[in-house]
Amino acid sequence: MARIFGLVAIGLALLLALAFGLYRFVTAHLETSMSKSYEHFILFGPSQREVAAVLTDREAAIAPTVNGFTLVADRELAHHDTKRVLALATDLSRRLGSPVIWLSQFKGDVLDYTLIEAGTVADEYTSEPDYEDFKFQHVPPRGPQGGDARRLCLALHRDGAASQIDRILHDRGLSAEDRYRQLVAALGMPRFAVGFGVGALQGVYPESLGESDVMLTTAAREAREAEKRAKPPTVETRRDQEKLPTGKIVRRSFDSNGAVVEEFHLYGDSKGTTAIGLRMRFAHG
Repeated sequence: MARIFGLVAIGLALLLALAFGLYRFVTAHLETSMSKSYEHFILFGPSQREVAAVLTDREAAIAPTVNGFTLVADRELAHHDTKRVLALATDLSRRLGSPVIWLSQFKGDVLDYTLIEAGTVADEYTSEPDYEDFKFQHVPPRGPQGGDARRLCLALHRDGAASQIDRILHDRGLSAEDRYRQLVAALGMPRFAVGFGVGALQGVYPESLGESDVMLTTAAREAREAEKRAKPPTVETRRDQEKLPTGKIVRRSFDSNGAVVEEFHLYGDSKGTTAIGLRMRFAHG
């Protein structure tokens, strides 16, 4: 009997590992319009103009300074080269004499940050250390790792918020987006920090932030103009909609050549209850 129970336990463990692996694979590789990724640098102390002055030779967008916080989206962040991004962050910290936080929010699932003080890495944090643990080294997955709330608050002159920040950082029930939203509120950061990233270089901003608020470096302005000249806007000339028996609705947009430039899929049941929306854009040529 003990042997049977042992085999059952092993089988259940294998099923759990398989289910966990499938979940990780889907969440790591399936992007929908409901999830967004972004990265930026958070500087505390220097003003928008002071930050822009040390980024003159780079392609960067600098958000307005709010409560001492200035956010930067640099083209380097789009390349996902950890060594180069870290080198840029440490250089900014040294040159401006301020703490710099390199923050990354991945698809609403993972929140990471690296705190740099005086050009040196002082602390690191990840909300999902086993997000890509496809070898099942940690089942169940571990909770948030790193994140010294006291040190973070001291660097940002928010000494009294340490216990609140620690709770937010290590609460396993929060999504990455909700976690960052709460951190922004607790630290007194601008609300537009949630969603601010390299999209700002193309004029894509989160709510409460506009074109006139953001300062672009000369290189960033020139790159945007060059992109506009090289890629004329697509003219949408026709749309149609198809409803399938399953309840799924597909909306298509076409250009002047009859090619599909965008599809929007609404998934729901036959009664028309929408469960999720997926938007896809297509490039031709």
